[in-house]
Amino acid sequence: MHSNNDIIFIEATLNDADAILSLVHQLEHFISKETLLNNLKKNTEHPEYCIFVAKEDETVMAFAELHFTQFIHEPKPRARLTAFCVDEKHRNKNNGSEFLKFLEDICKQHHVSRLELTSNIKRLDAHRFYEKNGYLFMSKRFYKNL
Repeated sequence: MHSNNDIIFIEATLNDADAILSLVHQLEHFISKETLLNNLKKNTEHPEYCIFVAKEDETVMAFAELHFTQFIHEPKPRARLTAFCVDEKHRNKNNGSEFLKFLEDICKQHHVSRLELTSNIKRLDAHRFYEKNGYLFMSKRFYKNL
């Protein structure tokens, strides 16, 4: 656990599922609570997976999901921020930046060489946020639905 004034950053639990689901919906991923719970249960079984929440007065105001991966062409592992959302009511108050610093510290503890993320091409505010926090646009992502 880490705190910043009245905000604490801690590992999420299944008790945080409703709040996380609401934030996932803000990212326009309209999954069911059952899907979220099933995925959380599966993912938390793996040591390379972490999910955190930021809480203010016991209320979840943000969440972040990290995966750690070792690429064969790099000496140190990488971390991938696969989901990150600050509740709309809590944006533009430095909360997201503080949460990112917390996540970066977690990555350093895991001896990670790089923290990477993807952001939907239409999320221009998010892109500005990441760039303001030192993240660089370095590659294109390609995918194919199967």
